[in-house]
Amino acid sequence: MRLILIRHGEAHAGFTGPIAGPRGCAGLTDLGRRQARALRDHLAATGRVRADVLISSVLPRAIETAQIIAPGLGLEVAAHDCDLCEVHTGEADGVDWAEWNQRFAPFDMEAEPERVFAPLLRPATAD
Repeated sequence: MRLILIRHGEAHAGFTGPIAGPRGCAGLTDLGRRQARALRDHLAATGRVRADVLISSVLPRAIETAQIIAPGLGLEVAAHDCDLCEVHTGEADGVDWAEWNQRFAPFDMEAEPERVFAPLLRPATAD
C-alpha cells in the first residue's frame, strides 16, 4: 500500500486574521484554485498517480482542493476525516490570532508538538 499526501492550495488561512479551523477557514484563494487545477490537469495528463480512494481533512481549504483534483484521479472525494487536520483548533477556531495569544498563551508548536492548541469545543447540553 502507498499513501500519497497532497497539501491544499494557497488558502486564505495564515497567521493574521482568524484562526482557520473547520469554521474559521475561508477556503482557497484564486491562486490556490489555480494550483489545484494545475495539479488536477497534471494528474490526468501523466497518469503517474493511481489511487483507490481520495480522502480530505474537514478543513474547507482541503475539501476544496480535493474536489478540484478528484477528476484528475478519476475519483470522487470518499470522505472527510478530522484526523487528517494538522492542528485541532478547538475553541480557538475563528478567533483572531491576537486574541488567541491572550486567551491560550502562545507556544512554539515545533518545540511542544503535543501541547493542545486550545481546549476542544464542548457540545451544548440540553437543560
